[in-house]
Amino acid sequence: GFLLVLVIAAVLASVRWGAVTLTAGEALDGLLGRGPEVNQTIVLGLRLPRALLGLLVGGGLALAGAVFQALLRNPLAE
Repeated sequence: GFLLVLVIAAVLASVRWGAVTLTAGEALDGLLGRGPEVNQTIVLGLRLPRALLGLLVGGGLALAGAVFQALLRNPLAE
């Protein structure tokens, strides 16, 4: 529940803030393919893929850690 909300907020923040700060409306327009092409490129070409890849890598590391703990039967294994 709470962690899911926190992850969604982090992804939205990473899409909105960067070297070029976008307003919430500009970020949403870029996400939906509307507005200036530069905003679409920033959101769809740079920030969203980076945020989603970060989620994928983080999930993979969490899964690898859980498997490692299960294989060693040690909850403190790193």
